[in-house]
Amino acid sequence: MPIAVPGIYGGNTPNDIVAFEGRLLAVGSVNAGCCDGSFSTDTRALVWSSTDGATWELVRDSSAFDLGYMHAVAARPGRVVVVGSLQFEAEGFEGTVDPRPAAWTSPDGVAWRLVEGVPFFNDVVATADGFVASTLAEENPEIWGTVDGRAWTRLAGRAELGEGSISQLLVLDDGGVVAVGRSEAFDLQPPSYEVVDAAVWRSPDGRAWSRVADQEAFTDGWMQYVGERNGRLVAVGTGDTVSGVTVWVSDDGLAWRRDDNTALGADGTWIRELVAGREAFIVVGSSDDSETNMVAWASLDGESWGLVPRQPALDGVEAAGPNVAGWIALDDGSVIAVGSRWDMEAGELAPVTWLIR
Repeated sequence: MPIAVPGIYGGNTPNDIVAFEGRLLAVGSVNAGCCDGSFSTDTRALVWSSTDGATWELVRDSSAFDLGYMHAVAARPGRVVVVGSLQFEAEGFEGTVDPRPAAWTSPDGVAWRLVEGVPFFNDVVATADGFVASTLAEENPEIWGTVDGRAWTRLAGRAELGEGSISQLLVLDDGGVVAVGRSEAFDLQPPSYEVVDAAVWRSPDGRAWSRVADQEAFTDGWMQYVGERNGRLVAVGTGDTVSGVTVWVSDDGLAWRRDDNTALGADGTWIRELVAGREAFIVVGSSDDSETNMVAWASLDGESWGLVPRQPALDGVEAAGPNVAGWIALDDGSVIAVGSRWDMEAGELAPVTWLIR
């Protein structure tokens, strides 16, 4: 994938990918402030475009991208919506970043419009009649909806969702939407990663929401990623276990069973992403015995997992392994993943695409 602004230690990295009208669009940013949260005018949003997932080009630059960080993307016919933030310089604290929520919308994936005055959205999905996004909130999650990405309306809040925080949204095969997360708020500043109880929310259409009843399987857990294959839901996340990794499985989204002794917890596994492809559920992450490389597992049912054989595509260098940030399952059974890998010569993170068959 081409690099927009070279020589940036934080790199030019894609964070999510979507299929849109015969093309693939990957969204991300130039992380010019890098890891210390410093302010840089080089920070900007990026959009890449591809027809095959192998050859990519940068969508032309736009003033709408200035200081932008694109986090998640969704698309439906005639419209693409991205959520993220703007990395402004903090007033009175020169050189530090004051992030502010933002969204972007486009009718064609080429011309983009910046939308401000929205909440801090952490995920977005496309439904039958528009888009639905979840918020990061200090007290309770919220669900917002939009038709065009410009005008947003709050659809659900504390009354419908209760306390907690949503990690990921997923549109189901039947058109409904599921949200997974945890039972306590995920504070923006500073973040808290403690394990509380897992939580699940359901909607038949993305607009009317209810919380799934608490159950024993949710105790001491945090669902972070979720996927659906052949009507089965599988979620992975953290649990109060020796390995720290837990897998949940459900056949209806209401009753869940968990596995604290999953193979995913072997060797100190650190889970990064889960995708439900046509052929299998796939999880990627890393383990204590392979800190510089990525490891992957596959499962037909979410209950029995097998380690994918090591291969060059999973290898990293020195202390920086490859990092999958987002992926999409295609109709032909293949999966396209985007993320980053450390470029030793350039001394920066570089955008990467993986093709999984």
